[in-house]
This record gives sequence, structure tokens and C-alpha cells, in this order.
Amino acid sequence: MSRREALLSYKAAQCSHAGLWFECYIETQNKDDTEARRQHVSNTHAIKEPAFYKHFFESWEKGLNEYGAITALASVQGRMVVGLGSESLIETGMTLHKTYGVPYIPGSALKGLVSHFAANELADIRRESAAFRYLFGETEEAGNITFFDALYKPNSGWKGKALWPDVMTVHHADYYGSGKKPPADWDSPNPVPFLSATGEYLIALKGEEAWVRLVMDILKIALMEYGIGGKTAAGYGHLSLNFTPPPKENKQEGIVTQFEAKNDGISTIQIETDAGNFSFDWKKKDRNKLFSEDFLKSEPKQGQAVLVQWRERNSEDGKTLLVLQKVELVGK
Repeated sequence: MSRREALLSYKAAQCSHAGLWFECYIETQNKDDTEARRQHVSNTHAIKEPAFYKHFFESWEKGLNEYGAITALASVQGRMVVGLGSESLIETGMTLHKTYGVPYIPGSALKGLVSHFAANELADIRRESAAFRYLFGETEEAGNITFFDALYKPNSGWKGKALWPDVMTVHHADYYGSGKKPPADWDSPNPVPFLSATGEYLIALKGEEAWVRLVMDILKIALMEYGIGGKTAAGYGHLSLNFTPPPKENKQEGIVTQFEAKNDGISTIQIETDAGNFSFDWKKKDRNKLFSEDFLKSEPKQGQAVLVQWRERNSEDGKTLLVLQKVELVGK
């Protein structure tokens, strides 16, 4: 048995890497065999994502958070095709992860989309502006925002699958090709099969927090209005980015002006800082979470210098709430 015959006996159901199959295992290279290309796309769609990819994704997300990156999920509105013009066995490509075979959005594509949108739509971030150079860099200098590859969230695709077969039909191939023949009603349509992607993708950016928030806001609009990848004018590649800015964390020195322990297990502490006077109520079971060990060795005293840390959170009625995070003695 020849190597080609042996490979032809290998079926898509036996494969766990859609990218490897898509790039290597077409049955015939005949350019006129449209059915073979359609079947190749269909076989690639049938391959399940690797079971161990979920563990990799969770590890990737955890690593991003520990590194200090700001993350958000972007959901494809319909279909997306990134890498349509890349080299492929069937002349229509798709960007797939080399290790796991799932679709993803390269960080370079995200950076290109944001910089293109900013240069065209935002008067304060034109290509010649200092803000543009700071964010995206120049030929001789890198930008200050890191754009990570946006990986596919496991099982988030339509019906649990990331890849789906698709087709675009050229009705007047001679007219669009050479341009020597006018389009006519008797021209034969030429269906071109290709892969498209669905699902959610983890967007991750790293840099100075205020600038990252700005870029996330720009990206949110650009993904919806411009789209990413190929065939955006036909509705492909438009994503909804679910980005909620992380609550602002504050840390400031203050003075304990009041401490009261009540019989019902609720205690009140009032701390005066330059930002104002803050009064926090907490339950007894929350003491270890809210106060440092050195602070708990003795009952809080009036006039005691402390370092208080809190987060700002917006309530449903639009008010800004202060949520106590930690209180510790100054200098500890």
C-alpha cells in the first residue's frame, strides 16, 4: 500500500486536530473538483475540539490575570473568517491554532483594527499624534499596549462547535477574473467552499490601566462597526465585546475616628482620610478578611493611623458605592 493510499484510509472522525486536517488531508488537488473541496471543509467541521484544550484555555486565562492583563470576552455575531486569504489547500484559508486546531484572532489583527479605526475615526488619535505613537508605536519603537492572541472559549461556538462550513458563490467568474467578458444570465455560478468560525474569544490587553481601558473602548466599537477578518462588508467578523472596566482601587492613609462593636454582630468603623470620611459596616465573620493580622491584635482605637483600601462600584441607580477591601496599620 502506498503512502497516499494509507492516508486516504484515514478518516476525519479519527482526527482530533482540525487545523492539521484542514491543511494536509484533502483527497484530491484537482482545482475543478468542487465537491472534493466542499467535502474537505465539511470533514474539517466534523472534527471535535480536543478535550484537553479546555485545560489549556483555563491555564491561559489564569496566567493572563496573574500577569495583570485586562480581559474581556468578544462574541461573534453570526460568522467570522480570519485568514481567508492565507495559503491553503483549497485556496480559502482560516487562522487555526497550530497546537490545538481551534480558531483564534491574532493579536496583530486586533492591533491593526484598533489603530486603523483610531486613525480614521478619532481626531485625538491620528497617526501623527503622540497618543497614536504611544499606543501603537512606530517603525523604530514599540507601542506601550500589548495585544495578546484572542483564543476561542471552549464549547462557546454555535451548537458547541467553533468551525462551520460556508460557501461564497461567484456568478460571473470570467467577468470578475479577466474582465474580457461581460456578465450574462447564462454564466455558470462557481461555488467556493470555505470555513467560518463562531463562538466567543478572550480579548486580553496589557499596559497602563487608563490607556488599556481606552483601547478596550475603541476595540469594542471597532469590532462591531468595522469587523475583523474577511468579508466584513457581507456581515462577517462583527463581534460584541463584553467589557466592563474593573472597579477602581483606592489606597490611602487615614485616622480611625470611631469604632463601635454592636451586640448583633455588626460593627462600625469610621476612618477619616484626605478624600473624606468613610464609615463601613461589617459582620463579625468578615473581620479576618477586612483587617490585617497586626490590626486585629488590639481593638481599634480612636486616633489610630491606618492604611485603608477600598474599591469604587456603581450601583443600579447610578450612585458610586465604596466597598471596603482591607485595613492595616501604617508602616506594616
